[in-house]
Amino acid sequence: MILPSVGVFFIGYLMMGFVASLPEVKNAGRKPTAILPSRKVVSGFPPEAAMLQWQKTFDDWANAPEVCKKDKAVNDFQRQQCDAFWEQFQIGLAVSLIPFLLVLAFLMVGLDLLVSIYRKARKKFQTGEAAFSGIVTEPAQVPKDGFAWFHCLTTVAVKLETGQQMKVYLPAELPIPRPGQTLAVFDVGKVLGQKRHLAIVYAPHVVIVSGGRA
Repeated sequence: MILPSVGVFFIGYLMMGFVASLPEVKNAGRKPTAILPSRKVVSGFPPEAAMLQWQKTFDDWANAPEVCKKDKAVNDFQRQQCDAFWEQFQIGLAVSLIPFLLVLAFLMVGLDLLVSIYRKARKKFQTGEAAFSGIVTEPAQVPKDGFAWFHCLTTVAVKLETGQQMKVYLPAELPIPRPGQTLAVFDVGKVLGQKRHLAIVYAPHVVIVSGGRA
């Protein structure tokens, strides 16, 4: 999932630059000049604004006023100034974390999808009740699609008893079946808008519940 995560991070980076440039964000909790003058102005196109936002957040953290860090405000005015400073810093920090939070959400959803498919396939294999059987075609292996790539599966073409050809997925650790071999095909439901079928080499103890071969 590393490559997709890089793409998601880049999208989050651009989103961060766009959000950081919004007047509502730039003006929210504006840092008081009496405490610490702002030395970074977030502006420009999203890539430039995103980099400036990171620099500004780091600068605010590294140069936070001592009176605010150690809660040494001596009067209400300083306390108000510190409250405004920390409010502005927290908003900037939240915006700066957008790419990381987006990647985290992507990984959580992606891993959940991966685990659910593997769990469902394992359960189907363990019951040994295949939906139907298919004969491996010549050539056996066909180009991978996004589903196969994302789930680390091998893509093989099979011919059904009806004469129809279809694509099935095999665990990547298994050797590519030879043309003419029989595969037991298991229906794992609809994923990403399409019905998906995983397969293993047919064994005598596997029951074909439809398709005529048992």
